[in-house]
Amino acid sequence: MNYYVQTENLGTPLYYAAENGLITVVHQLLPTTPDLNALGGWYGTALQAAVFKGHEAVVHYLLEHGADVNVQGGFYPNALHAAAAKGHQTIVHELLEHGAIVNAQAALWGHSGIVHDLLEHEADINAQGGLYANALYAAAAKGHQIIVCDLLKHGANANAQGRNNVTPLYAAAFRGYIHIVCDLLEHGADVDAQCGPYANALNVAAAKGHEAVVHALLEHGARSRFQALLEHGADINVQSGLYGNALYAADHLTSNVVHHLQEHEADYNA
Repeated sequence: MNYYVQTENLGTPLYYAAENGLITVVHQLLPTTPDLNALGGWYGTALQAAVFKGHEAVVHYLLEHGADVNVQGGFYPNALHAAAAKGHQTIVHELLEHGAIVNAQAALWGHSGIVHDLLEHEADINAQGGLYANALYAAAAKGHQIIVCDLLKHGANANAQGRNNVTPLYAAAFRGYIHIVCDLLEHGADVDAQCGPYANALNVAAAKGHEAVVHALLEHGARSRFQALLEHGADINVQSGLYGNALYAADHLTSNVVHHLQEHEADYNA
């Protein structure tokens, strides 16, 4: 069997020394390295490799000798993202001091201290991009309440759609994150925003059985598709479908839905 290495993806000797935290070797190699910021290897640059592995002394030395903190490439978009992903707050501070472009997308990693630092450095809190589309959606979908609160206090748009054009409120309701749901509602989240397979936050919370979330959404005036049908004169006792009628079907879901049916004079004996 023939084995080969794609040499164009290899890093420089400096890259591997930095990745392994070999500070003495880094000292020796740096003067003879033609391009300190050369791309290659899994993490992209020598700086990003050292950042990801948390080698603070190597990171400091590279930055002091001209490493470009904003080079794009590698597994993470740049050095700041790599530091945020691993929770290396001290390194984040140093990168910011050396001019790292601030991006609140680090919120998706769930390190509240780092997110706070980025916000203090005027991160674009509503920037769109990445897997989750924006920072608030990422934090809400992952259940990071402290980060959600910090983002909202710094002006994050509570209705900014994230992945699959779903709102942060819908994402939190889907997971049953009641405290995040309440925080979003208090900061102006649209309780009836239309999005996602279940159409809105109330429907998805009811479908998933998150009664506390359902209650909170109803208190904020949420209207389900079921309520809208009733208000437009739907025949509540019509016989059809898998469960026979609406009340019997609702009895398999949540008590809140049954309550709404009864309020509209459903025949429980149908």
